[in-house]
Amino acid sequence: MNRDCPACRESTIPVSGLIVSAADCPNCGALVGVHWLWRILFFIVTLLVTVPSTIAVLMQQGVYAALLWLPFPIGAIGYVKARFFPLETKRRRPDPHSPSHT
Repeated sequence: MNRDCPACRESTIPVSGLIVSAADCPNCGALVGVHWLWRILFFIVTLLVTVPSTIAVLMQQGVYAALLWLPFPIGAIGYVKARFFPLETKRRRPDPHSPSHT
């Protein structure tokens, strides 16, 4: 599943690349990600969900189950961020034809 690149408007940004970080557009080379405010909000929400739920699993099922549980809330919340929140261009690849590019 891909999202539209805000720089070139092509559907080339893989959602899987946006789950934990920004991703490069293979078409125009722009670095694309979610706005820093949304990243901070999702980091806090992920922390508030992951820590208590992992502690609950640890108390009931043990260390092995808690380690297996840990990626699920991080991936689920990261997927929601990557799939539904607006993207912005973080950095563009320099144009090789521009006079400033040497």
